[in-house]
Amino acid sequence: AHDGGDGQLLCTYDGIVYDVTSFADAHPGGRELLLTASGMDLKHFFENYTVHGHSDKAANWLSPLAVGKLTPEDALEAQRRSTPENHVRRRLARLRASRRRLLAI
Repeated sequence: AHDGGDGQLLCTYDGIVYDVTSFADAHPGGRELLLTASGMDLKHFFENYTVHGHSDKAANWLSPLAVGKLTPEDALEAQRRSTPENHVRRRLARLRASRRRLLAI
C-alpha cells in the first residue's frame, strides 16, 4: 500500500493498482500490517504468506478495489522492488516507531 494522499492507501498486484483504503481496517493482519506494504507490489505477499493463496478470498477482496493499471515496465519495476527484505525493513521501522511512541507515554 502507498499513501496516495488524503490517507488513501494504494498497492499493486499483477500490474493492477488497487485502492485498499476501505479494506485496511478489515484486513485480518490489521491496518499496520497492510501499511508495511506501502509502495510495494503484493505478489511477494501472496507467494510468501500462503494464507492469501489457499483460497480466492484475498483476490475477491481486491477485485472491486481496482483503480488503475501500470505499464508493463512499471509493473516489473514494482515487483523488482517488492522483496521480502524490503518488507521486513519497512515492518521493523514501523515497529520501532510504535515502540518509541509507547515508551514516550
